[in-house]
Amino acid sequence: MCSLSHPQIWYDNADVVVTGLKKGVSKTADGSFWEVEVLRTWKSEMPIPTNILVLGRIYGEGASLLYLTRRDGILRVMGCGASLHESFPNYSSRSKWLERISACHCPSYDAQGWYDHADAVVDAKVESIVEKGAERFAHLKIEVFWNPESLPRKLTVRTEDNIHTNCGYPVEQGRGYLLYLRRDETGQFSTDFCSGNLDPSEYSGGADRPQNNRFKWFDNQKSQKNFDSTD
Repeated sequence: MCSLSHPQIWYDNADVVVTGLKKGVSKTADGSFWEVEVLRTWKSEMPIPTNILVLGRIYGEGASLLYLTRRDGILRVMGCGASLHESFPNYSSRSKWLERISACHCPSYDAQGWYDHADAVVDAKVESIVEKGAERFAHLKIEVFWNPESLPRKLTVRTEDNIHTNCGYPVEQGRGYLLYLRRDETGQFSTDFCSGNLDPSEYSGGADRPQNNRFKWFDNQKSQKNFDSTD
């Protein structure tokens, strides 16, 4: 079953992401591999050569955005729509997302890692958005939360500390999100583009929810609805 559909989850589950050109086929003892000329690399812990061998499906001629896993020294294309050819409708938006990841120097973690690096994780709906100078804040109604022992039912979270940097997290009024929050020394909660947030509206709910995604991981964590009595 295909279980991943959000750019952040594709990114977190890949060992390396490249933009590349399919050049031909090379047959080895391990099978037939695509020869790929690498144009751009993201998220690699070691240098990636200009030309690589890749196992898996690559669509068409021209550039492709490839999410790769590395097992036993072999690079494999992730399936289920992770990799995109330049002719696909969402190729441009996914490329821009990766450029933003690079420009903002975002880390990548698994589900446990994102959880451990947050001071609070909330499933919340945005009730309103306000700007104060170069900062942007979202007024949230918390549905459920993880990490702290209690939270107010209504919470104001800074989503942009500088609206000109493009590294804030763009939320929309009326929509729900799974947000990973940090709390500073003054008690102000904040989140940004590099916090690992997800948009639940991109997933089906309940029994139809895809298996093995970040939301499914939270099904096995103890959630809280112990809201502060003052709220």
